[in-house]
Amino acid sequence: MAERNFVVGEAGLPNIPGMMLVTVEALRHLGGSGKVPEIVEKVIEIEGVTEDEQFFTMPNNKTPRVNYYLAWARTYLRSGNVAVNSARAFWELTEAGKSIKTIQEVATIYGHVNREQRNNPSNKSRPRRSKEVE
Repeated sequence: MAERNFVVGEAGLPNIPGMMLVTVEALRHLGGSGKVPEIVEKVIEIEGVTEDEQFFTMPNNKTPRVNYYLAWARTYLRSGNVAVNSARAFWELTEAGKSIKTIQEVATIYGHVNREQRNNPSNKSRPRRSKEVE
């Protein structure tokens, strides 16, 4: 089995750049665009996300952790001009996004977006490490 790009645990922050890369791959498999449920299903398939991982929920016990962090991955991709959310729950790769192939490329985008958010005091919403990890 190929090495995984991310693992979703009961606690802690998964590898968001890994999730970003697999999201790009999923969109590519879907012809460059897709609805959120299709994207999530394709990411789970490509990455081999286990049933156990799919059942872990956020502290509210409603939202699956994999779905929550994949939403953040899409947000980072949008902020990095890799994907656009052109309609409700519909995402597509940009021209720049179509050329993304490596974890290094998405890690650079992730770092850049995080730096921009830290430098913008009005924008404090980004995924944080859970208290269990700290």
